[in-house]
Amino acid sequence: MGNHDALLVGIGYEGARELLGMKRRYYSFDHKGWHFVVLDSSVPGHGWGRVAGEQLSWLKEDLAALGAGPANVVVCLHHHVFPTGQTWLNGIMLREPQDLLECMQACEGKNFYVFCGHVHTSSYWRRKNVFFSSTPSTGSPFEDSFKGFRIVEAGVNGPYLRTLAVALDGLAVPEIAPEDYPVYDESMSEQDTASRQRPLRRRLRNMAEGTSAGALLFVRCPLDDQKFIVEDYGVGKIEGEGGYRFVDRRAALVYRFPPAKLRHTGPMTLNIRISSDYKIAVSRNGEDFKELFCSKDKAHRALIRWEIPKSYYDKSLFVRIGDASPQDDYGAQVHAIAICEEKPQ
Repeated sequence: MGNHDALLVGIGYEGARELLGMKRRYYSFDHKGWHFVVLDSSVPGHGWGRVAGEQLSWLKEDLAALGAGPANVVVCLHHHVFPTGQTWLNGIMLREPQDLLECMQACEGKNFYVFCGHVHTSSYWRRKNVFFSSTPSTGSPFEDSFKGFRIVEAGVNGPYLRTLAVALDGLAVPEIAPEDYPVYDESMSEQDTASRQRPLRRRLRNMAEGTSAGALLFVRCPLDDQKFIVEDYGVGKIEGEGGYRFVDRRAALVYRFPPAKLRHTGPMTLNIRISSDYKIAVSRNGEDFKELFCSKDKAHRALIRWEIPKSYYDKSLFVRIGDASPQDDYGAQVHAIAICEEKPQ
């Protein structure tokens, strides 16, 4: 429950719970080796939130009962536990957040992934065994954000967990990994928190809106198979000798180059360094793909070049890379992908 649910005009707090089909205000359950906790941080009549009293006592008992059970816990609530770097939101965050944090930090050997809404933007913090992030809004994005939502992928029994921010046009953008979240320190000033969060938000927004340089990534792969590494953070290139992105069987890597990347005076070429068996297709809308190349020759770091027709220049270019031999275990290995302007001789 959130503050807007609790303030629904005409039906009140209990009416909102009934409308949402909530039998309990807070609850927990286990699923595929993970423990999930859903909390009610709303306080009727107020924009700020709180987890205290009976609910906090229940949470302590629930976590204590885990024992040697799931080592990874997802906690969902509406209000933010840490500041977002936006001063005006500090007054409507969770009150007494240290009570909730201490409850989680007391659980040795457990990792807590805390997700919230409320602030209409993304933010990321970690503190000891707690990894916190807030989610973009589909309605009214706040500072440095965009309209969108989040997908959370998790491996069976952990510890794999990845989040994707999805813009309303369907573009899925990989967010930073939990282990890379900035560390929160209570002694930080508002300026310090803003300086750590604002660049992360702007980078995510630029990628979601297609204005950052390089390729943006759609993610289309089975969620239950962790061996598909499908994140490039918008640059479309893997740094380091021997580095690559692997795609196998039914999975595909789909890169999006925004129009701004194609607006040049000279001819433009798509360049892909690739190994093993591969299929390469292109599209102007992300749906109707035209196959350009298909090879089952077990190539080794082959350089594929395609001169981009001018008809693609005014729209995004989508490039899909798949496995040409899904029956084996080799797959395609993408070492680098980029669009280059051909310089006149």
